[in-house]
Parts: sequence; structure tokens; C-alpha cells
Amino acid sequence: MDKFNISKKDLAYIIKSLKMCRNDYYRKFKKDQNRELLILDKPLNDDKRTSLIDTLTFDEDNYSYRYNSIEDITGDEELLKALARLTDRQREILYYVYVESLSIKEVSRLLNISRQVVNKTHNLALSKLKEKLKA
Repeated sequence: MDKFNISKKDLAYIIKSLKMCRNDYYRKFKKDQNRELLILDKPLNDDKRTSLIDTLTFDEDNYSYRYNSIEDITGDEELLKALARLTDRQREILYYVYVESLSIKEVSRLLNISRQVVNKTHNLALSKLKEKLKA
């Protein structure tokens, strides 16, 4: 203990933490052992190394999942009415944050405005939506 300059109290804490991590790992391992296999998890042949999910591919380049506006992703009339009352800038920021999954920092760079303005506009738009949907 003196070689590493660790007190008995600190060593006991480290040992206890390691034991808790070990127990958590084994609990998760045991849970995974008892789970039911999904159809996609079942082995394709006797070697049990390849499952159906391993053979599936996704060609993102040829798949069109882009929406042109935030209104395209919902059919809820109340939400559409509330979105219509927002400014174009507010809808644009909501689109980039929630549809395109961009961060506030990325949106600010894209629109060439400060992060504070994007954050304030985002929060104001959410407050307006919340207010309109409650009414």
C-alpha cells in the first residue's frame, strides 16, 4: 500500500467498487444468457457464427427518408395549427434540431447566427408550441 501511496480507506473503496462492477457485469451476462433469441438472431446454419441480421444491409445512399419541412413528419391537426403560428425561422430551427438531428452548435453554423440566438429561438418556439397545444 505504501508503494502506491494509497490509504486503507481508499483501497477498500476501490475494492468495493470493483466488486460492484463485477457483480453488475455478471448480472447483465446472466440476463443475456436467459433471453429469447429473436428471429433475426437465430443462426443461419450449424456453425452458429452467422445470423440473419448479419446478412442484412442498408443502402443509405439510395434510401430517401428526408423531409422538406417539419410539417411533413406529422398528421396531427393541432400540432400543424400550432406550427403554422411559428415564424419561419422558428420552424427552420425546429426542423434542423428534430428532423435533421443537428445540435444547436451545428444549426448556428449552418444558419450563420450565434448559438445563443438559436437556443433562444428554439426555446421560444417550444414554449409557443406548448402554449398552443395546451389551449
